[in-house]
Amino acid sequence: MRSTSSSALALVPVAPVLDAAQVVGEAVSALAGVVEGDSLVALSSVDLLELTAVLHRVADRVTALAVEATGHLHGRDAARVEGFTSTSRWLEVRAGLAPGAATATVARGEALHRDFGATRLAWLAGAISEGAVREITTAIPRRLRGVPADLLDAERARIETVALAVAATRSVREVRHAITRVAILTDPDGADAAVLAAQEAQFLRFTPAPHGMDVRGFLSTESAAAVLTAFDQHVDSLHRTGTLTREDRAGLDAPTPGLRAWRREHLNARALTDLATRLLDGGDLGRRHDQRPHVTVTVHADDHHDGLGAVVRLHGFGPVPVPTTSTDRILCDAEIHPVLTTTQSPPPRAGREGHEHTPAPVGTITNSDFDVDTILDTDDNESWVRRLLGQHGRHVLDVGRSFRTAPPKIRRALEIRDQHCTFPDCRIDPSRCEAHHVQHWQHGGATSLANMTLLCPGHHHLVHEGRWSITARDGHDPGHPDHWAITPLPPREPDRCPCLDM
Repeated sequence: MRSTSSSALALVPVAPVLDAAQVVGEAVSALAGVVEGDSLVALSSVDLLELTAVLHRVADRVTALAVEATGHLHGRDAARVEGFTSTSRWLEVRAGLAPGAATATVARGEALHRDFGATRLAWLAGAISEGAVREITTAIPRRLRGVPADLLDAERARIETVALAVAATRSVREVRHAITRVAILTDPDGADAAVLAAQEAQFLRFTPAPHGMDVRGFLSTESAAAVLTAFDQHVDSLHRTGTLTREDRAGLDAPTPGLRAWRREHLNARALTDLATRLLDGGDLGRRHDQRPHVTVTVHADDHHDGLGAVVRLHGFGPVPVPTTSTDRILCDAEIHPVLTTTQSPPPRAGREGHEHTPAPVGTITNSDFDVDTILDTDDNESWVRRLLGQHGRHVLDVGRSFRTAPPKIRRALEIRDQHCTFPDCRIDPSRCEAHHVQHWQHGGATSLANMTLLCPGHHHLVHEGRWSITARDGHDPGHPDHWAITPLPPREPDRCPCLDM
């Protein structure tokens, strides 16, 4: 006869323990066999809710037993009997746990046996959940790092008692909250030090990713509160003014929490962009070199004409290519700084889709007016490589005066006529819309009421990168609110880089 030491299974003979485990396994297999059929379909919603709750409670108690056994296994270093170097590695191979889960299971079993006996017994009895156990065994040690060793056991037991009382009837989040509050009372100096450490630990990391940036970071509680309040206020203003897109409204009203959370996270990203854009446009961030801070997009006329697009300069990362359609969208309503440059006269070249270069209409900016980079004008492979990498420069002759493609008078007329984003079924407020040139400005389109319409940022992207067509309706003059019709274009055949034909 053998018995476990100081556990809920004390004085239970070994054979009955194994027999009981076998019964549990057989019962689970039988239940799985029933569920594989159509039995769940026949259950009412009330019965299905009850069944799901029971299964989770049973799974939680089985997990408690597994962690209890793991704690004993680790304490004896029994995994070496089968030739394994560690208990966690044994769990990976024999129990099929992922490395992180195996390590966490061993650590939890060890902590329960060493420091949290009351929590261990409560979990085995089914009085608290695994989530509560995880908070107790990880959050309490973190909160007590600054407590002197001679006081540590007493303070840990005091916080554990409070956490168990909360865990019996409340959620895991409330358990975490209770632990934090009691720890502040227990170790105020440690709490203050933790706040200072969090302030120093703040960071935002930007890593280039396809068509954007991967953003990771950490904010202190106070900083996160300020940022989230600003985001919430911005999104709330969209609710109040009725300027959420149809997609946003559908996402926020989605039936599943995951879809609602994803849409809210998407709106958080949009809010960050909107707030930063307002700061830049308003000049609230001061000036540098006698200029307001601004986003720089470099557009070379020949590269744009050949489908190579432009580059956006990201601070700290240098130039990043953007497609030609994105360039067209940016140039719709942007502050342009033309730079007059020169090179040796190049031979005539065919543009995209076989179109020849044509003289620019009178009153528009010509190619050389906004050339801020150059290319080698030979048609060999090396020149194409250098063009693709942007490794070239031009002789600058003059820098023109900056101007905005949608001056105030045109902007006001657009807002009066359109009232909101003109994309079908969109009612985004005009203050949040961009002025779109129907015939692209760099292709000779006029900055006029007859050639412009308001589009919100999302639908402005869709018109350019998503390929939608905007055409004038018959019988409506340019001042009529229904002057424009917006319809999707067919898919486009991809362009072939000329360097591949050499």
